[in-house]
Amino acid sequence: MNNIIISDAPQGTEEWLRARAGKITGTRLKTVVTSKKTTKEELIYELLAEKLAPLPEVYQSWWMERGHRVEEVVKKLLEEEKIESVGFISRTDIDWIGISPDGIIRNEEGKIIKAIEVKAPSPKIFVKYFL
Repeated sequence: MNNIIISDAPQGTEEWLRARAGKITGTRLKTVVTSKKTTKEELIYELLAEKLAPLPEVYQSWWMERGHRVEEVVKKLLEEEKIESVGFISRTDIDWIGISPDGIIRNEEGKIIKAIEVKAPSPKIFVKYFL
């Protein structure tokens, strides 16, 4: 039984925001696993608000736009990997969690075997990572 739901809605669109509203996503998982009780409570309020209130406008900084441009370049460089762009991935059996990878790779049978996440840090952050 296939219990995976893949949304093709591009990241940042209203449809994508609706698909991930009220769910613990990859970005939020660190809060669930490592944060203080008060931070976890704030996350609960945020998740509830996403389900109850109108969706917010999507903000995109210059750095975020740059990241999207770099992501497309990386995908072209990895063309032989056959990276499939996706919006949001969730499950029918665990409907409170999901991820928005930059892409996925499937095997010959069509099963997802890898999720791709492209990072494009600022020069300052890149130097920090490198050192």
